Amino acid sequence: MQDLEKIVFYMKDEINKQADAECEAIMNEVNRLTALEKDKICEEAKKEAELHLNAAVRKLNSEKALAISKFSSEKTKALIEQRENYTNELFDEVKEKLVSYTNSHDYLEFMKKKIETYSFEDRVTVYVRKEALKLTDLFKKQIECDVCEDNIEIGGFRIETSSQKIIDETLDTKLKDQRNWFADHSMMII
Repeated sequence: MQDLEKIVFYMKDEINKQADAECEAIMNEVNRLTALEKDKICEEAKKEAELHLNAAVRKLNSEKALAISKFSSEKTKALIEQRENYTNELFDEVKEKLVSYTNSHDYLEFMKKKIETYSFEDRVTVYVRKEALKLTDLFKKQIECDVCEDNIEIGGFRIETSSQKIIDETLDTKLKDQRNWFADHSMMII
């Protein structure tokens, strides 16, 4: 009977060894599958996190670009406004000096020289500002003309011929032309 017990013990031992081996194989497979699943979940989580991160970066870049654009636009607008204010101040001061000049003796000499450069075969109309109507004799002495008041603010004159040709010698137009030249050449570029 002892042999039978030995055989049973031996069989039991073999069955336990086989069961342990199978349990170990099953546990190894479970661990391998768990590790694979864990790696798969980690990889998916990384991809999702990367997608969220990329979306957040794009949003931040877009917001940054928008903020920079808005700031640049506001700065440009402020600089344009400041440039316009400086230009207005400068040309208002020049206009004041020109108006003051039109009340001087030098202006009378200037007008004499200007009108002496013209001669016409037909009668013309000379337009001046109201304050310059006192120069009517000066114009009539040089050319055959009618002298009329016009909406000239600063000074000078405008001649209209019988053929509707207009010669503009007004300081208003000269100042306007200088303002345009100044805008193009002043180096006050934004």
